[in-house]
Amino acid sequence: MARLDPGPGDRVYDWAEWIGDQTEKSGTVRNGTVPRIPVNELRETGVTIFTSLGAPSEYAELVVDMLIEANLVGHDSHGIRYVTRYAERIKNGIIDPTARPEVTNDTPSTAIIDGHWTFGQVTATKAMRLAIEKAKKTSISAVGAIHCNHIGRLGAYTMLAAESDMIGFLMVNVVHPVVQPFGGASRVFGTNPISVAAPAGEQKPFLLDFATSSVAEGKVGVAAINKEKIPPGWIVDNDGHDTDDPLDFSLQDGSVGESGRLLSFGARDGHKGYCLSILMEILGGILPGGGSIDDEDAHLYENGLLAIALDIKKFTPLQRFKNRMDSLFKKVHSAPVNPEFQYSEVQVPGDYEWRDREKRLTEGIDVPEPAWDEIQHLAAELNKPSRARNEK
Repeated sequence: MARLDPGPGDRVYDWAEWIGDQTEKSGTVRNGTVPRIPVNELRETGVTIFTSLGAPSEYAELVVDMLIEANLVGHDSHGIRYVTRYAERIKNGIIDPTARPEVTNDTPSTAIIDGHWTFGQVTATKAMRLAIEKAKKTSISAVGAIHCNHIGRLGAYTMLAAESDMIGFLMVNVVHPVVQPFGGASRVFGTNPISVAAPAGEQKPFLLDFATSSVAEGKVGVAAINKEKIPPGWIVDNDGHDTDDPLDFSLQDGSVGESGRLLSFGARDGHKGYCLSILMEILGGILPGGGSIDDEDAHLYENGLLAIALDIKKFTPLQRFKNRMDSLFKKVHSAPVNPEFQYSEVQVPGDYEWRDREKRLTEGIDVPEPAWDEIQHLAAELNKPSRARNEK
């Protein structure tokens, strides 16, 4: 069986090798007032912080690579800003950086993984890799995980399946309550996201990745850090009124405050997002046997998950599937465009991410000044300062 755990030199993303040749591009520049940090500099600083806190280098590299990949594809809410959060959770005993996820309840097509509270990225990667290996033999497989910390951006894991010529599904329940149910007036659910990825031929893969809340809580946090207004329909204040002020939900440092509530997506039009949120709670939390909102003793930082891999060629010839995916995408892209739409063609799920990735890989990642200052301060505190940079 292929290795399921991260190992020395293991690389999830192509850029993790490529940036080794980009050291001459180091140096912070500015996009207006926001520091733009080269990818290799972010990676070096993040890995150094986690290894200084006791994480094996292979764990530190995997986690930082996944955080950076979130930034690269435009999901700054799940990106490098989590370095300081995870560091604090290590110090507080929430994350055990040396624990090894353990496979339990193993059958030919299913398994449960006990993450033993290590980095969520390590546990979730192992779960999806195990699902892929099982699906090669059984056509379809499902692997759940318990005692799993925050796993970050879901699309990182379903893309592992797509890159293996499979369709990957990931359902997650988030125990920390921040979302009000349809018809409710209090925080009950987490953001409970879902992701699905599938390969194509000449086209980029299909990638669905979204919270069942109106928006990921981190996006409200990013707006709070950047002192930006948010669209109506994302959150309500304590009185249940729509608000465009992120500080009605988040603190100035981007963390979740005690006031306000996220809405489920489509909450102003009906109950569908709320129903999906309950489904994620069932599949990601209750089915694997992990924490859920019904458990008063549940770990507030737990992400329960269910990873499913489906081997395409066991259902239809692989190349025929990819050709039809290309044909489907071309059909969608060729549809008439609303004049008010910001792009020149109708988008397929994943188009935004691939566009942002290409741009940011070349130009660097905009990191809000407070977040970058926190990362640098933490590096200095650990007596591992990041490399000197020249401001331009």
